Amino acid sequence: MIQPLFYEILANYESKFARVIDLDYNLMNDDTIIDPIYGEIVLDRRILYLTSLPLVERLARIKQLALTYLVYQGANHSRLEHSLGVSHLLTKFPSDLSVDDSVTLQIVGLLHDLGHSGWGHALDGVVGRLISEVLVEGSLSEESPFFSYKKLDIAIVSYLLLHNDQLTNALNNVARSLTSDNALSYVENPSRLRDVVASVISEEENGYELFCKWIDSSPKAIEKIHYFIELLGRDINCDRVDWVVRDAHHAFHMVTAYTGSIEKVSKNRELLKTRNKRGGALVNKAEYLKNLKNATKAVREELYNKVYEGTEKSFMDSLLVRLVYSCLMVLSAYGNATASPSTKSRVMMGYIFLPDEELSHYTESILNVASQVPGIDQASLNFIRGSDELQQSIFKNMRVVMSLIRNNFRPAKAIRPYEGSNLKKIGKLRIGYREFSVSYLDIDWFMAKVLSGNGLTSKHTLPSHLTQVEAWVLMNQFLNDMRIDVISSLEVYKIEEAINQLVRDQNKANSDFRVYLLPNYYFLRSLTEDLEDPKSSIGKGDIFKDFWQMLIKKHAHRPIFFILTKGSGSEDVYAIIENEITNKFGEIIQNWSREIKNRT
Repeated sequence: MIQPLFYEILANYESKFARVIDLDYNLMNDDTIIDPIYGEIVLDRRILYLTSLPLVERLARIKQLALTYLVYQGANHSRLEHSLGVSHLLTKFPSDLSVDDSVTLQIVGLLHDLGHSGWGHALDGVVGRLISEVLVEGSLSEESPFFSYKKLDIAIVSYLLLHNDQLTNALNNVARSLTSDNALSYVENPSRLRDVVASVISEEENGYELFCKWIDSSPKAIEKIHYFIELLGRDINCDRVDWVVRDAHHAFHMVTAYTGSIEKVSKNRELLKTRNKRGGALVNKAEYLKNLKNATKAVREELYNKVYEGTEKSFMDSLLVRLVYSCLMVLSAYGNATASPSTKSRVMMGYIFLPDEELSHYTESILNVASQVPGIDQASLNFIRGSDELQQSIFKNMRVVMSLIRNNFRPAKAIRPYEGSNLKKIGKLRIGYREFSVSYLDIDWFMAKVLSGNGLTSKHTLPSHLTQVEAWVLMNQFLNDMRIDVISSLEVYKIEEAINQLVRDQNKANSDFRVYLLPNYYFLRSLTEDLEDPKSSIGKGDIFKDFWQMLIKKHAHRPIFFILTKGSGSEDVYAIIENEITNKFGEIIQNWSREIKNRT
């Protein structure tokens, strides 16, 4: 039944992640851990205390690269390992930190990824749905600078820093031990430590205006916050330095080819031993940034192409997004029918915060009882039932499925399409008595069928009063909205229902045949980042021509949708699938085009 599960998740959240921990860190000592990248790391007793919080400790049971270890066997390192690495680096670049500043930076590094769910970045495609359900206490809103596809996990960290009793109480305890007199003194009010940590993690230049309302425009305090931001995620970017080196060390199959580059990334921090007396300016900063960029470029590109967003990982994460999104639909519907908004929010937060193994267990349990939940429309319910089938068959055999994709995926032109359709074949898989086929739609299809069909390939589509830059801004907004909540934006459950209804009507002899859609979140991620690349020419000339050329050059063989089918159907089934997805994309793009034309 759904009721026991719902309240079991609630009780788990309240008992583990919300309750105040009665632990006296004053009795603790500094501790030394052995890190695979940096060797010995000394943990301040206050950092050791914070790692004992269940909310933080759960990061030790979340793999940094989700299920990537199914391909790269060494990729079993945790989100906590990375967080401790960033915490360590943040105090190794500057040499003149006060005790307060050193502890503050270590806390920033430890907590900067606290908003990550189980399975980590694999679930970026559902965090938008979660935030829309959870931000109920007026702390953040859709107008906030943190409600964007790049800031969704940061929005959750901000929510926790403001409203989670376990975390805020622990930070207040730590703040009471920081009594040195400096621009960010926490003596007057311990909650200031929380506010500063939230401002730095936000990485927003004006984040202090939202979190540090007590700051009274203190130039020294603001300068220090900006410097901390620079260390964490801007120019110096200790976050990136750590994950590039760490992920390459654990997962990269060609790490020996980049040993020199990796060593340079680690050693380049020696260029930044001091700050000048003005506070934020860094000695040798230009030289460091140049070396850092050169040292990390090859490693980062290879990591993204082979590890983070390879075809098999894109498929795997697209499936995880669907499974978890379906569970959020179930929990939301049951919460709307039986519980208060705050209770529903805590349950959804409690579910998404589960470590990897527990998240897998509760996902299966929720999908098994989804049909008992009232208030779910038929298309959504069928989508959820389809997710249950995929969980029982594909997810439980993920290693085999990823092997199938890795060994059979080829560039689009090398794969014979289905007759009468542009769907590209990947392969077939038999699980028990059921046979699944895996295929995909790519950029060639998108440009030929969707963009051309909707007349968006010519500059004449633009009304005369709208500039190319304005059109570029609208295009970014359109794609960003999709990236925040890809399944809702594309109404994937409605498309899937329409396809399966048409297939049932034409394929009555085989009522067991079913189609499952998996939108590729990483396609949207890559596309939006290319559009925002300062070196991109898009928006400076003919926007549609430039957009078209960019798609051909950089994304020609990237799957947009993965298509799973169960059972055997006639050849025209694949034309039905393609046409329905085309129609939906066309509808979305036409709405966007009308918005452009309505601008004055």
